[in-house]
Amino acid sequence: MNTRKRTFIMINLIITCIASSFLQTALTTALPPIIHDLHISVSDGQWLTSGYSLAMGIMMPLTAFLITRCPTKKLYISAIGLFLAGLAVCIFATNFPTMMIGRILQACSNGITTSMAQVVLLTIYPPEKRGTVIGWYGLSVGAAPVIAPTIAGVLVDTLGWRTIFVIAFGILMVSFVLALAIFDNVLETHIKTFDVYSFVLSAITFGGITLGIGNLSALGLTAVMALCPLVIGVFAGILFTHRQLNLEEPFLNLRILKVSEYRLSVIGSMMLYLVMMGSSVIMPLYVQNILGRSATISGLVTLPGSLAMAVISPLAGKMYDTFGCMTAVTVVMLLIILFRMEKNNR
Repeated sequence: MNTRKRTFIMINLIITCIASSFLQTALTTALPPIIHDLHISVSDGQWLTSGYSLAMGIMMPLTAFLITRCPTKKLYISAIGLFLAGLAVCIFATNFPTMMIGRILQACSNGITTSMAQVVLLTIYPPEKRGTVIGWYGLSVGAAPVIAPTIAGVLVDTLGWRTIFVIAFGILMVSFVLALAIFDNVLETHIKTFDVYSFVLSAITFGGITLGIGNLSALGLTAVMALCPLVIGVFAGILFTHRQLNLEEPFLNLRILKVSEYRLSVIGSMMLYLVMMGSSVIMPLYVQNILGRSATISGLVTLPGSLAMAVISPLAGKMYDTFGCMTAVTVVMLLIILFRMEKNNR
């Protein structure tokens, strides 16, 4: 594949991931007016964000099967089409069930495109350029969810919360047309049996753990609706792990976690993403519901961190290509420690 073709595919993936990742957290700022317009409770409204994460988590293990079974271009275009359908449903939604269906469709699509984009980029680019490319990809999936509440706040106060879905629909429609013209089948496929049992176990695992943790804050650990889903999810996860380690062709290859470097990288990424997404979801709700400020103000609170992430992400990828992973991580961790020490001194 020539450089021009690779660049067009990368740009198309980034546009799609920016639009889809934007919707991952944009509704945190828009929740209060949506709750008011749909005449629902706060606990029901929270499912528009937590349910999105739940559906996305269930879809990601399935993507590992789909990208090896389906042609790349057809799968990618189908995922964008699914997201467009979900956006259209939310634009015209007049009640909570309809809105929830639209969000689930968006989450399923985002689960496919987010996982698929990384595999495609790592496949079409040589090793010496992967750090830079993933840095730009990180800008789309990392900065977009963090900056989303800021943009959404302005849109909610000026044009209304439905505008969020309209703008995302326009961007993804452009990406859909571009994908039809420039995308290609870049991943190898082979005949693989769909393991229904593994998929059901993965769905129960992600669904149970997400539901249980989501109910902890409102109900407490001893509540049935929090403890039972959590226990069932953990137990299903144990069964799922045991099955994947013993299958000749696993539904999701967990054997790679035996490599210590990869295992530590996954744990570190999970912790960083937990902190980033947690603050981006909680802060707008705190500013609007507790401090009584507008959606625009709540979005502006998260803007400095979003801008910093947007600037650093491509530079971090370039640093990885130039100096290697260890140097890049060491520098970043030292900066975090120095910042924390300075903050504590104040």
